[in-house]
Amino acid sequence: MKAATGELNLTVITIIAIGVVIAFFTGILWPQIREKITGSWDDATNYDSHGIGNTGMVLPASGFELTYGDYVVTSK
Repeated sequence: MKAATGELNLTVITIIAIGVVIAFFTGILWPQIREKITGSWDDATNYDSHGIGNTGMVLPASGFELTYGDYVVTSK
């Protein structure tokens, strides 16, 4: 019976330890990781402060019109 009690205590301690690690990861580490991923994604896609993406296309110096979905971009 002592061996079974010891195994039960070890199981409970293991479950609590796993819960603490998961709580630490989701509470402290994950928000920082998500923020870095979001920042890297925004930098890579050239999002401006309004959340409108830049296609990364270079337009000629003047007299050019580009239609992208519902958006029309003209160079002057």
